[in-house]
Amino acid sequence: MDPGLQIVHEKYSEPAPDGEVVASTGRSASLWVIQNRQPLLRKNISGELRFEPDDRRVAEGMLSDLIVPIVVGDGVAGNFNFTSRAPDIYTEEHLETAVAVADGVAAAARLFEIQRSKDSLEEQVTARASELEQANLKLKEEIAQRAQVEEELGDNERLLRSTIEATGDGILVVGANDRVILCNDRFKTLWQLPDHLFGSDSEKMLTFVKPQMKDPEAFERRL
Repeated sequence: MDPGLQIVHEKYSEPAPDGEVVASTGRSASLWVIQNRQPLLRKNISGELRFEPDDRRVAEGMLSDLIVPIVVGDGVAGNFNFTSRAPDIYTEEHLETAVAVADGVAAAARLFEIQRSKDSLEEQVTARASELEQANLKLKEEIAQRAQVEEELGDNERLLRSTIEATGDGILVVGANDRVILCNDRFKTLWQLPDHLFGSDSEKMLTFVKPQMKDPEAFERRL
């Protein structure tokens, strides 16, 4: 009967360290190949019963096998498992061909992993770019809102100044820390204030205008 071919995936604990071969155990030949990451060629299974399932396999008529692992990186993705009911079917040439095919499959698997990693990275970059774009749009909105608020504040200040300048009274606006914020031209004229006093604190301005008052002490008491 012609040899059969299977790609086998079997569970196992851990692969053997590089260069160390695990002795034959009660496990199957496939698991031994996976654990050792080495191919196995048996021309006559009945003459070299090494694994627990071998008696059953021989009883079922399987007399020779060729098993080659598909090694991908530090792991084993599976193996090629050739079996035959006739002895002495598989040769060293078959082994070399099977190893070459397994190496090709492993290379394709590595390329697939690389492409998958690349795709994942591209997805992450795209997602990050989208996040940055959203953050940039939000920042632009905040800048536009701030500019609008500043424009409205400027309009209100200009309106206030126009109102203050239009009145016939002298007006002085003092803010926190007695800092002079605003006064109209009428106030400057009434008290003959020089320009260098504007922007200073109210105490300096009061010191300048006191000599012009009839009763500066009474004025201070009202402040």
